[in-house]
Amino acid sequence: MTIYSPERYSSTGRADCSLRVTIFHGGKDYSAQILDLSRGGARLSSDAPLQRGLQILLRMHLADSAGRLLSVSAETRWRRQLAHAEEYEIGVRFVFEDESQRRRITDLIDRYRRDQAALSDGRSDDGALDDERRRDPRVPID
Repeated sequence: MTIYSPERYSSTGRADCSLRVTIFHGGKDYSAQILDLSRGGARLSSDAPLQRGLQILLRMHLADSAGRLLSVSAETRWRRQLAHAEEYEIGVRFVFEDESQRRRITDLIDRYRRDQAALSDGRSDDGALDDERRRDPRVPID
């Protein structure tokens, strides 16, 4: 499920999201989740103990029917250990190999924005009112 804040996107260029990603570094791979995404980088949640300044490869598992992947190089910029368990938040800066990678990230952010706008309108991708609004008469329909 994608969670997105249009206010945050419009003011900072970041999109809150929940996107599965695999981190590759030093011959190892780690599972992670992108918590928010911008044109320049991302904030991840992972149990990977990656230090600042590492060159890594991210393979994003796009949530579409084709099951596509998007791979992009990145540099770790910061790491913060979370209070619970052995989990970290990791900030990364994308290192694009070509303009098409940058375009795909921008397209991904724009897709989150469109999805959120549709949810804000109470409509699904097919334009139908969502189930909650149909069932609950207290939910206003504009």
